[in-house]
Amino acid sequence: MTRPQPGIFAEGSTAHYALEYAVGGDGAALAAALIPDGNGGAFAMSQQWVHDLDSFNALPVAEQEGVVGRTKPDSIELEGDAMPADSHVSRTDVKIDGVAQKIWRRSFPYGDTSTKGLYFLSFACDLARFDVQLQRMYGVSGDGLKDRITEFSVAITGSYWYAPS
Repeated sequence: MTRPQPGIFAEGSTAHYALEYAVGGDGAALAAALIPDGNGGAFAMSQQWVHDLDSFNALPVAEQEGVVGRTKPDSIELEGDAMPADSHVSRTDVKIDGVAQKIWRRSFPYGDTSTKGLYFLSFACDLARFDVQLQRMYGVSGDGLKDRITEFSVAITGSYWYAPS
């Protein structure tokens, strides 16, 4: 199995291999993605993000890691006091009434000489999982915190979809 390239942040690095895991694993990825009793269907969200990599890369590596919530050399999730409450990982790793609001996600980088970004595609068993993550990212969840990744990346498009089986 291919792993993220060392020295770069790999978006959703623990979930990028979810399909392989879901096929041979315990089914957690499929449970996060498929609607219960939905005959194999799922809710999907697609987005196009544009990155300001010049500004992001101007930050010291330790601050970049704090923005993302992962180490840069090996994409290991920060732990304890090292994990800022406004990091991308902290804002999107959500539990409601003790239930993790997991989604199955993939991202695909794109770019040319002037624009860099990624196409993001995710699947969930409940639309509310997207909503809670987006509310926490954009600082409208009521806790006063905003995902620092939004200082360096802007979603320029986004749609919800229903994907039948």
